[in-house]
Amino acid sequence: MENMGEVEKFADSESFKICVSVMEETVEKSLKFVKDVHDKVYSKNVPHMYEFRLDYLNKSELSIENIEKILKCDCEKIITVRWDWEGGKWNNEKESVLGSLGILKRAIDFNVEYIDIEHKNLERVKEELKNYRDTKGSTTKIIVSYHDFMKTDAFSVIRGIIEEEYKYGDIAKIATAICQNRENCNILRACSWYKPKIIAIGMGELGKITRVHGPQFGSMITFCTVSKEKASAPGQLHIDDLVEIWERFYR
Repeated sequence: MENMGEVEKFADSESFKICVSVMEETVEKSLKFVKDVHDKVYSKNVPHMYEFRLDYLNKSELSIENIEKILKCDCEKIITVRWDWEGGKWNNEKESVLGSLGILKRAIDFNVEYIDIEHKNLERVKEELKNYRDTKGSTTKIIVSYHDFMKTDAFSVIRGIIEEEYKYGDIAKIATAICQNRENCNILRACSWYKPKIIAIGMGELGKITRVHGPQFGSMITFCTVSKEKASAPGQLHIDDLVEIWERFYR
């Protein structure tokens, strides 16, 4: 791609990162996915990091030994175990094999860069993870995330949710469905209000503008896909499309 100097500078910014989700059914496929993305020639130095959606792993893959293979993966990472009631694949059947809390604690032991837990989780669960991290002296940052796949609330409501997330998290994440264009303003306002410790995303076709311009307003991570068939959320852009848009806007 020509005239990429300014875009590469923008993409290399330390104020935000481009993240790709790994949603494979086995540990072997997960690690291969990361290697394949590294081997493919995307735009310079992107993606910066990977979100490992461990809730996608088959029940037969759930062992501490297997999980540790992912925790040792040589890349910047978010470890997530998203429950089915928050749009994920984790359920009580999987929990009976290897508890989600145990997985996240092991990630803390390994000092992974980030773990992601749901805002709607029990208060005692969030408090236990925060206390465990602090007691261990781990460098892991805790993302507390909130999802609403139906609507985007008024900014006053969004602000209240974010303030609650900071009780247990270092970083607040909010991802909500955009039903009207003006609702994007609530998401971008949250980015600006709480930067640099905020991830704010508008989901769906109308919310794509927040994925493109959210980092300029203060969102520290924007999520992309390398396969449009495997987007982790509605409205997620292909990484090449995002960089092409940046090239047009910011060259």
